[in-house]
Formats: sequence, structure tokens, C-alpha cells
Amino acid sequence: GDFVLIAHNAAFEMEGFKRILGINIAPKYWIDTMAKASYYGYPRSLDGLTKALGCSTLKDLQGAAVMKKLCKGKHTPATAPADFQHLYQYCGNDVEIMRQADKLLPDLPPQIQSLWALNADINNHGVPIDLEAIYHAISLKEHLKQQADKDMAAITGGAVQTVGQIDKITDWLRTQGVNLIDLTADTVTRTLQGQLPPQAREVLELRQGAGLSSLSKYDTMMRYQVAGRLHQMEDFYGCHTGRATGNGPQLKNLPRTKDADTWANMLRNSPDFLLAVFGRDAAKKVKEAT
Repeated sequence: GDFVLIAHNAAFEMEGFKRILGINIAPKYWIDTMAKASYYGYPRSLDGLTKALGCSTLKDLQGAAVMKKLCKGKHTPATAPADFQHLYQYCGNDVEIMRQADKLLPDLPPQIQSLWALNADINNHGVPIDLEAIYHAISLKEHLKQQADKDMAAITGGAVQTVGQIDKITDWLRTQGVNLIDLTADTVTRTLQGQLPPQAREVLELRQGAGLSSLSKYDTMMRYQVAGRLHQMEDFYGCHTGRATGNGPQLKNLPRTKDADTWANMLRNSPDFLLAVFGRDAAKKVKEAT
């Protein structure tokens, strides 16, 4: 028959039902009080929401601390019975304040509720990723980082040992007559557009490529993936304008590139070729694989 389940941040409950209990309950059967709070302009946290609504019962913050402590898995009901009893009371309290919040908040308009369910379906289905290509990207990044550190030490005569030693790079540049207020990407890019001593230019170019921020997303993808898929990547109505915000790898911010399949396939099948042909610029080519 028809039924409805109510939860605050229902994605958490849906994942728990599916992965722990083996029960996959479709989003159409859920009402998310966090989505309702977001749509009507209230705080998204359960604590903030119940305070804003003036609920008669508020969140047990001490219980929340106990919950986080027990989540580390170092205790059992036998070793910490008082903490577990507090945890059970905390969970019951959360259910009660969520029930109050749900009653005080209007339902989502049908169209918005449908959009929430669609967003939840997409999150549950997940986004497939190429684990082998990502593994190669991470390995390539580490190789480029190690090589950049060696080059930095060689160019500076050992004064700077790694591309991440900002203060030492700044001090060394001063010995070359280059005074910079910082080594942010914008400052380095602007400075490279002007006249520079050859070694100072090399150091700044190493620093420019050192962050390899274009590759950091691959580490994040590997941390978030489950069986080669990224789940729960969009947070419905995360912005007050109604736009969803991103979680983890921030898939919304991936650049649009030309011939992406070519570079992605090369990264997957021939990472050594990228390194051999493009050298330090290999990171730029890997970026084009997104």
C-alpha cells in the first residue's frame, strides 16, 4: 500500500536502508525535512531549524557529541553502556524534533517535491568513473610532484627543496631581484608575463605547475567512489536560489574540454606516453581528460 517516510537529510537514511539493511526504498516514498527547510528559507541543520521554528524540544547537543564519539568504533554497549544509553535517547529525541519540524513546515509544492525525488534518484544511481584512468592520474601527479621537487632543488642550489616551500621560494626569488608579495596563482601568472632572470622564471614555472590543482579532483573521486560510482554528488536546494550544491569532487565545476575522450583514453591506456611526450605539461593534458 501507499506509505511515506520522513527524515531530515533523507539521503542518509536511504543509504542506510540500502547498504546496511538491503532495502531500497524509492525517493517517491520519502519526505525530506531538510529539503523543506531549504525551500522555505529556514536553516538546513536540524538544530538551527528547530530553533528557528520555535519547537518545544531542541536538539541534544551533548548527545550529538556522544554519537560522534561512538561512530569511531572504539566502544561497544558492553564497554560504554552509559554512552550507548545516551545515544539511544539522542536518536529518539532527534526523531521527535524532526516530527515537530515536519508538522510546522508546509509541504513542498508538488513540482518541487518531484524535482527533489528526481535529484535523489540521480544521486542514488551515481555517476560512473574510470578507476584505472583515475589511478593513473594520481600516479602521474605524484611522479610530476617528485620531479618538480628535484628540479626546484637543482635550480636553487638546494636553497629550496620542494615546490611547496613558499617562504623559501620567496626568499630565493629576492636573491634574484624578484620581489613578490605572495605566490598565489594570479601573482605567479602575472609575474611570468614580464621580464625575468632565466632561473627565476624556471622556479616560478615550477611553482605554477606545482599545485597540480587540476589533478586534485582525482584523489577526491577515489575517496568518494563506491564500486566505481560517485553517489550523493548533488545537495538539493543547497543554495537559497534553488540551485543544487555539489559534494566531494564538485562535478558541477569540471571544465568543458575539446576531444575529452581522446585524452581520457590516453590516460587510461598510455599514461607513460603522456609523460614522455609532454613532460611537465602532462598535467595540463590530464586536465583535458575531464
